[in-house]
Amino acid sequence: MKKTVPEKIKPNKLWISDNTLQLAKKKRQLKQRRRRSDAMRQQYKQKCRETRSAARRDKQICIEMQCQHMEHCASNGRSKETFRLVKKLCTGFKPRQLVDSSFPLLSYIANDEVIGRWTEYCSELYKGKQNCSTTVADLISIVPPQREEREIDILFEEVG
Repeated sequence: MKKTVPEKIKPNKLWISDNTLQLAKKKRQLKQRRRRSDAMRQQYKQKCRETRSAARRDKQICIEMQCQHMEHCASNGRSKETFRLVKKLCTGFKPRQLVDSSFPLLSYIANDEVIGRWTEYCSELYKGKQNCSTTVADLISIVPPQREEREIDILFEEVG
């Protein structure tokens, strides 16, 4: 008989305990059977509640351990590590913004306003380069002509 090594379940978050992982595994198994009856649905909902509360408990324990570590570092005079831990606990996730915040993309609804704003934005990008007046003129020349709302599109069947 060939022996295999069982797959080790690795949590996405380091603070999640093995008990919580087991609850999540049972919850996933119940999720597949939840539509069979009302009793199964209630059992699945109960397991969801248990998993959420276990995850909250694990997170709270992790935060308390970090606070104890901060207090230990502060009492030993390791201020750099203390402030690093405080910053890690107090600051939330902040994604990097790729677009300038003064460029509100979603506020422009009309098509001609969108085209005008993109032309303005692209011309700002090329201002530092040489021959910028021709670049802006090229950008303006490639803007598609404005359509009137009552104009009807040509269907593919009409052409063939």
